[in-house]
Amino acid sequence: MQYTLREARNRLQKLTQAALAGEDVIIARNGVPLVRLVKINTPVATRKPGAWADLPKAGVDWDAPVSLSKDPDLQKVPQALMRASEKARQLAEQTGTPFVVRKPDTPPATVNKQK
Repeated sequence: MQYTLREARNRLQKLTQAALAGEDVIIARNGVPLVRLVKINTPVATRKPGAWADLPKAGVDWDAPVSLSKDPDLQKVPQALMRASEKARQLAEQTGTPFVVRKPDTPPATVNKQK
């Protein structure tokens, strides 16, 4: 089926349904075909049961706070974050840049103001 741009604009829903049904829908301007409406065939991803079976199992304390973790590297994280935060604060003071502190569920607030 061939339609003009105006007809296609007025009948877009019907033309879409026709294309989905497998009909050949062509839109033309001044009798010259411009566009063909076709159904997009998206592949359906098949689920493979057991795809994650080889992953390591989570430990008993997988949701324990970092401070209670037995991993020595993870125990160093809070101190490293505090040092990085303090260095950022010092740099902000040296450059006169506002240092923004944000706690969860609160809007940003500035600690020091520009001079």
